[in-house]
Amino acid sequence: MGLPSLSQAATRGHRTLSLYHLHTDEKLKTTYWVDGQYVPDALREIDRVLRDFRTGDIHAIDRKLLDLLVVLQRRMETTQPFAVISGYRSPKTN
Repeated sequence: MGLPSLSQAATRGHRTLSLYHLHTDEKLKTTYWVDGQYVPDALREIDRVLRDFRTGDIHAIDRKLLDLLVVLQRRMETTQPFAVISGYRSPKTN
């Protein structure tokens, strides 16, 4: 059995992610989707935590990736944070 497609994800309710960045020791737990709408402030927080920590460059993370992480988290039946090794990588550090 495969993972459900993102189009099958419920549009109501909420989507919450917990992240722990191993290099910066930053922790974030935020609800980035509420009742069919992305929450701009929460998305900015996620983008900041997943920035290129070497340069400080921030880039919007693909929202479909965030949704996929929520699907995985629910499938694994866990609320433990995802351990982040690397998020966005700028051309300079990639």
